Amino acid sequence: FDGSKLYKHYGENVHDWMGAALANDEVWIAEDRNGEAVGFMWMQIESVYANMPYLALLGVKEGFRGKGIGDQLIDIFLGISKQMGFDKAFIAVSDFNPRAKPLYQRKGFKPLLLVPDLLKKGIGEWLLMKEL
Repeated sequence: FDGSKLYKHYGENVHDWMGAALANDEVWIAEDRNGEAVGFMWMQIESVYANMPYLALLGVKEGFRGKGIGDQLIDIFLGISKQMGFDKAFIAVSDFNPRAKPLYQRKGFKPLLLVPDLLKKGIGEWLLMKEL
């Protein structure tokens, strides 16, 4: 996430979030053929959203974006959520990331609300939900 829009806006918080994800064993990593990490997903199975799955963090390394890696990670998140018997899944996306929201909507997520200043003043977070 270094150098990403997320890091630009949230700084060291991103590293803290990744540390929490790793500590809770809630991380999925996409690797290339050489074993290099090219994608990161933090998936909370029992989240703050009524104990339903929440995709807390998703990122693809620069140079690997646009190759379907994020799309595949979302499919894994949705597949696991459904397989575990959940009927809904959630994701939040920052308003400064205009490419992400349409991606999630193509995957069937519907915007529920925009929460202004949720994590940082001046940044809104869209909460989206998908029925599984």
